[in-house]
Amino acid sequence: MKPDRNETPTATANFDASLPRLEGFPEPESRVELDVWLACRRMAILYVEMARALTDALGEQRGRDAILAAIHRFGRKCGDLVLEDVKRLGLEPTAENYSKGMDLPSVGWRAHTETAPDGTPIMAIDFCPYAATFKALGEERLGRLYCEVDPAKYSAYNEDLTCAHLTNVLDGADCCRLHVRRRGSR
Repeated sequence: MKPDRNETPTATANFDASLPRLEGFPEPESRVELDVWLACRRMAILYVEMARALTDALGEQRGRDAILAAIHRFGRKCGDLVLEDVKRLGLEPTAENYSKGMDLPSVGWRAHTETAPDGTPIMAIDFCPYAATFKALGEERLGRLYCEVDPAKYSAYNEDLTCAHLTNVLDGADCCRLHVRRRGSR
């Protein structure tokens, strides 16, 4: 049963643990997490189909170039929106303040923090619904292009920041590791 339009569903409202599992996804912790995964899965499928259409129409290399151009534009727009949020809070656009802007949902990804040799944090993403969908579709190569959204959004948020994927599950790693730091720092 769906909640009344005037009710706000809670994280556990109407959660039926007997629902079928999504291929490549862990057990959801709540109905809200499952709903985020369903939305992300739908968008990942849309991305893959659009990417396939581009490579079919333009050829492999020109299609990949067009996909990367679109992902960079998308990432820059996302970074600009986070910057607006952070500025609206009266904060400086630092790596530490990025999470105070609204970028991704607060549920759906599973992550932990590691520490780089220089003491800066590394975001280690143990589960990403987009990557899980790309893997389930057998589209790791096209999916990996999507991941270029991260460097683009951080660069737009603050041109003095750089974001590097140290590892990526779509390349066969155990998790995705993203290192955000000031340009020129080692």
